[in-house]
Amino acid sequence: MLKTTISNSMQTLRFTPVKSLSALCHTEIQNRLEDESHTFIVAMGAILGGIIAAFIGYHLPANFFNYALLCAVPILMAYTLRRVYIYTLTHSELD
Repeated sequence: MLKTTISNSMQTLRFTPVKSLSALCHTEIQNRLEDESHTFIVAMGAILGGIIAAFIGYHLPANFFNYALLCAVPILMAYTLRRVYIYTLTHSELD
């Protein structure tokens, strides 16, 4: 009989617990998603944030401080929506 040799990486992979492999895969997927821009999600969040900021701004008195805070609403909404999108993609289980 021929004796087959297993490379060191294959042996490490073979004896690595399944849980740590899935965690490694999870972090790799999350890192790849963090590198992408997700233009549609960010644009949709900015548009929704702009609508919300316009609605809030209509009911506030006009001064510089209020306008400065309202400018941050679309940016924060776009960032939050992108984070939710990445979280949803990494935690959905499509078996």
